[in-house]
Amino acid sequence: MAGLIVATAACGPQSLDRAGGNAGKETQVLTFAQPNGEVPVQLQTWADNVARRSGGTLRIEFKNAWRDGEADFETGTVRDVQEHKVDMAWVGARVLDKVGVTSFQALLAPMLVDSYDLEAKVFEAGIPGQMLQGVDAIDVVGIGVLPGPLRRVLGVRKPLVTPAAFAGTTVAMQDSALTATTLKAWGADSKAVPSGAKLDGLDGYEQQLDSILGNRYVKTAHYVTANVNLWPRPLVLLMSKDTDKSLDDSQRKTLRDAVADGLSPTVDALRAEDKTATSSLCQAGMKFPVASTGDLAELRRAVQPVYDQLGTNEKTKTWLAAIEKLKTTDASGPDAATCVGGGGAGPQTALDGTYEQKLVDGAVVAACTGTAPPRSPGDEATLILELKNGTVTQSERRPGVAEEIGWSGTFRVFRDQIQLIEDRSTGSRMTATWTYDGTRLTLTHLTGGECGDVGVWTTHPWVRVAER
Repeated sequence: MAGLIVATAACGPQSLDRAGGNAGKETQVLTFAQPNGEVPVQLQTWADNVARRSGGTLRIEFKNAWRDGEADFETGTVRDVQEHKVDMAWVGARVLDKVGVTSFQALLAPMLVDSYDLEAKVFEAGIPGQMLQGVDAIDVVGIGVLPGPLRRVLGVRKPLVTPAAFAGTTVAMQDSALTATTLKAWGADSKAVPSGAKLDGLDGYEQQLDSILGNRYVKTAHYVTANVNLWPRPLVLLMSKDTDKSLDDSQRKTLRDAVADGLSPTVDALRAEDKTATSSLCQAGMKFPVASTGDLAELRRAVQPVYDQLGTNEKTKTWLAAIEKLKTTDASGPDAATCVGGGGAGPQTALDGTYEQKLVDGAVVAACTGTAPPRSPGDEATLILELKNGTVTQSERRPGVAEEIGWSGTFRVFRDQIQLIEDRSTGSRMTATWTYDGTRLTLTHLTGGECGDVGVWTTHPWVRVAER
């Protein structure tokens, strides 16, 4: 995958659009708001299934980085769907309690769904689909629920493994009343932050491993509690009522059936994503302290009042019991993220350091078309390349826009060759020839990537700058 420079993430609202169709039928394009710089793997699988099931007559057009930089981006996105500023969107199930929907609370109960095997069983039992009916009360249409990654505990300066460790800390979260209540039960203050927020002034963050890696939190935080899995982050797919009225019964069925198609491969992909992220975090020096059996029991006892409150709702109580029963039969225990062989940072190389280059808009297109790159500077992006202890991160910075990760993974150096291995399970493996004069790192003869990768990595030399 090429860096962010090749992506065109239009973020403005757009109503339902129609374009030339397939086999005599019109293609109906549904705009879909999603907050990430890249489309989550489970969401892309769903969109691909929609296109396949509809024979190309329904297409999902993602609007990435929706409400970027806003702490309340998910509640705002719910309003955008209600007001038909976008046809569809996803929000984390966690935020729905901020807009009056509490039907997902059992799925998000602290430390209940703590493994991917259990999450898969919960979805196979159809429990999230039953919970989805709760969104009918907020003037939107529920399309489905997709499995999500397990959220972990990131500790900035110390491991967060017991209530005593949480006491007096400030822990960041994506906005959710249940999350705030859980953290309070452990003695922590909570702070709602935007996706990809900086950790300044914070002691911890509830976040998934891939995000911890992609946002380079390893630079300022040092601990991920290996086996405290707070809850999954399911994706709830919402559609505006106006859009729903524009579809026929067959199209509505296609959107919903495409959710079921992707359940099993999605859980497998999430598990693999955690594995690759853990490996890279270990190489970068992240520590994964393990909570003892006693620590886990203490954390669970501290949130019993949270469970007591959830149990006052009869539907939630029933779902809690159903998930507890599945957990008893599953008996897999919490999934643990650990460094194989002790982990730790990888070997240093002569190339370790931070580099930058200016990439002229159009250079990537030129690399793909075989034309000469543009000569005028135009709207230049600054690309940043960081090589450290076997890990590599390439990001993009533009004036007035938050820095975003374009590519992350690991690298290996052998003589004059460098191999770049992307973190994602479907990521690229690229090899290039390198030369370095102490200031400029030049990559040539790149293989294994796409034409856009050639434009990003090899168009200009990377100039070494001070460590950030």
